[in-house]
Amino acid sequence: MSDFKQAIQWLGEGKKVRRSSTNNKEWYIFLSEEIGEEGFVCLHHTINFEPKLWSQSIDMLEATDWEIYEEKKESLSEGFELFFYSQEEVKAQIKTCEGNHVQQVAYSSYHDAITQICFGCKKIRTSLKKEDLNKK
Repeated sequence: MSDFKQAIQWLGEGKKVRRSSTNNKEWYIFLSEEIGEEGFVCLHHTINFEPKLWSQSIDMLEATDWEIYEEKKESLSEGFELFFYSQEEVKAQIKTCEGNHVQQVAYSSYHDAITQICFGCKKIRTSLKKEDLNKK
């Protein structure tokens, strides 16, 4: 566990961070590519995977229980793991892997969703909703 200074460094590396003491285990913050009204890079948080602009408190900034957020995953055959993200988060992961790994990216206009298959990370990242995958 670390302080907020370390959390900022992790955010700069493209990781998601959260406080270990939070009651909502799906809550985390991430660095957005969106530029705020005053020209600042925005930090967003998510509740139930819906991104929202994050406004911090003194308690958050002084906390020493920051950790890297490990998203829930589902195992697939051939060693690939499936991750569900927002479109913004999938795009950030694509940029992280670009030039480092072989990857394939597809966009579904029907679902308005983007999916990345990264052969280096052995991860499938998608903005599809879980319930859409179960429909025929």
